[in-house]
Amino acid sequence: MNNYREILVTLAWRATVALLVLGLGWLLLATAKGGLGAMPQLLLGMALIVIAAIIIAPSLARLFAERSGNLFYPSMRFDGPQPMYSIPESRRKKGLTQEAFDGFLAISREHPQELKPYIEMIDIAIMDMRSADLAESTLHHGLQTLDSEQARGSLSRMYKAISSRLETSAPQPLRIISLNKDRAEPGAAPLPSEGAPSEGR
Repeated sequence: MNNYREILVTLAWRATVALLVLGLGWLLLATAKGGLGAMPQLLLGMALIVIAAIIIAPSLARLFAERSGNLFYPSMRFDGPQPMYSIPESRRKKGLTQEAFDGFLAISREHPQELKPYIEMIDIAIMDMRSADLAESTLHHGLQTLDSEQARGSLSRMYKAISSRLETSAPQPLRIISLNKDRAEPGAAPLPSEGAPSEGR
């Protein structure tokens, strides 16, 4: 969101025009005389002051928004479409854990520098799947992908905080979500090779 130069250039010419309009409005107010006969001049002066404020307001608002955005999300840019977090979040609320995880995984691939998808996947792995291995693999994937040192630090801190909530005595799920769907699930029995005799024959 580092667009200060463009914002300041726009603010400069808007401020110039606004000051001229404001000065004219102030002059009309200051020179108004004659009681009710000066009412049109007073109204025009006040109107010009309002117009001056309207001219400069968009640039000021954009400048404040830029500073606020950099304060909370210093490494984020909004030059393209933003990820749709509401879809996987809604699926998770409905208990569709696999679909929710896959949704955040897809977002992390489309927006690899977004921090939130990795945090959400770790939270799903810990709180819904009770899988410390999946949470750790997600952490390593995020640390290898994120370019921002600040984002990597935040991810590590969130991983530690979420992992502390994992109950070691919790039962293992029947199916464990994996970042790599082709990878065999931990603890799963190996499939018999093709043509190999099965037990009981």
